[in-house]
Amino acid sequence: MNRLERITSIHIMLQTRRLIRASDIAERFGISLRTVYRDIRTLEEAGVPIISEAGLGYSLASGYSLPPIQFTQEEANTLMLGAKVLEPFSDASVKKVYASALDKIRAVLKTVQKDELEALDDQIRVSQAFSGPPNSTENLVKIQQALVGRHVLRINYLSSYKNQESEREVEPIGLTFYGNFWHMIAWCRMRKDYRDFRTDRISQIDFSMDSFKLNDHVGLDDYLTQMNERNETHKVVVRIKKRIYSFIVNQKYTLGFISDKDVGDAFEVEFITGSLHFFAQNMLMWGSSVEVLEPHSLKEMMGFLLAELNSHYSA
Repeated sequence: MNRLERITSIHIMLQTRRLIRASDIAERFGISLRTVYRDIRTLEEAGVPIISEAGLGYSLASGYSLPPIQFTQEEANTLMLGAKVLEPFSDASVKKVYASALDKIRAVLKTVQKDELEALDDQIRVSQAFSGPPNSTENLVKIQQALVGRHVLRINYLSSYKNQESEREVEPIGLTFYGNFWHMIAWCRMRKDYRDFRTDRISQIDFSMDSFKLNDHVGLDDYLTQMNERNETHKVVVRIKKRIYSFIVNQKYTLGFISDKDVGDAFEVEFITGSLHFFAQNMLMWGSSVEVLEPHSLKEMMGFLLAELNSHYSA
């Protein structure tokens, strides 16, 4: 962010609250207090009526207001992303209010921005709710820009299976959230195929000089449908006694935790897993403190594993 953008942002920030401390401004923009004082002085010289209250902070003179705010494309994109993230956590009333707020935001966008936001809406999907704080990254804004502008991205990516970093040029077709991670779905020019890139494994991301045509690729929904068909998943519901539940909190995310519900002396816990056999082996550690509610095939698998263990140790 250059100095002009920062001063404009400080100008807007001053209108969001009655009083703002210099330290809040410094923290927000990663600048020193001395730089904050210089920026405030610049705004004052430009005619902005700023009131300075010693030991408290800054405020705008009563009656002063900014002209209508124009959103940048990045701001509009991020608000769209926020709507996608909010959806799994809210009820119909909140969704309705948020949709109304987004309509008002769209109303002040330029025509080109409206078209780009509409296209981006089809390229972001939140398949699962957050089951814990996702890993922090600084890649989502650039990926959204690439989706809107059809930019080829140059990335450094750390492979999960080789634990090696490689340079890739990719053509992104969408963003999706599942397994408690954001994933960029993109055509990889090196592999000549579509790949699923976890955004927290991208250490470096830049725009290349190339662009691409979205019509050359499958849609995000089509890709996700194909992926689900290739990788069959299973819904598992188990009842876990409260006396051990606190001891398996870290394990539950590895097993595909989705949600839990308090049912008295136990929690009813829902998981999504790609392997019932792997899940059953882990459940053996929890003993009689766990009861399988569904699917029936998992109950049968547990019985088989227990019989196999009993036979082994009886012998």
